[in-house]
Amino acid sequence: AMAASRAPVTLIWIGADLGASSVYPAKVEAKAPVGSVQVRGITLPDLVEQYGMPYFMKVDIEGADRVCVLALTATARPEYLSFEIGDDFEELLEHVRGIGYRRFKIVNQSSFRELANHECVQDRIARRILHTLGRAKPSHIRRAGRLFASGRSSGPVPWRSDGRWRTFAQTVAGWHAAQDGAARSGWYDLQATTT
Repeated sequence: AMAASRAPVTLIWIGADLGASSVYPAKVEAKAPVGSVQVRGITLPDLVEQYGMPYFMKVDIEGADRVCVLALTATARPEYLSFEIGDDFEELLEHVRGIGYRRFKIVNQSSFRELANHECVQDRIARRILHTLGRAKPSHIRRAGRLFASGRSSGPVPWRSDGRWRTFAQTVAGWHAAQDGAARSGWYDLQATTT
């Protein structure tokens, strides 16, 4: 894993989706990179020193989320945190629990539904209507009174996102059940709060 550093890093651009650009060549090699740029590296502690700790931190740095999440401590953490779930999910979940996060949600970033609600009746009906109209999926989804671009947005902030907050044990059990069921594919974020 890449260590947090002030050294320059090379960001590899993905032309069709700049948000999928990464500092990890293996993460982007199949996504048709169009170029790269060298940028100054900065650590999370340096960012916090310069700008202060945010109330809510959304981490989405295409394969480098762990560098940011592991830099958080019990004395330097936002009240709300969100990061993309990857292969290291359980390790990062243990870390955030260890630094004081107590309640969690796993949110599908295509539907903006909490894991337990990913196949709710309302969404199944909406998909059927879209299918009947000849549309594969909605380009925008209404949640928390606003429209969010499907696949291009993180959806509502954690305190307004779909679903109930869960304990650590419920979150782990829910994720294991999802891995064995229909929800195993897709793009999910962990949302966490200290309150």
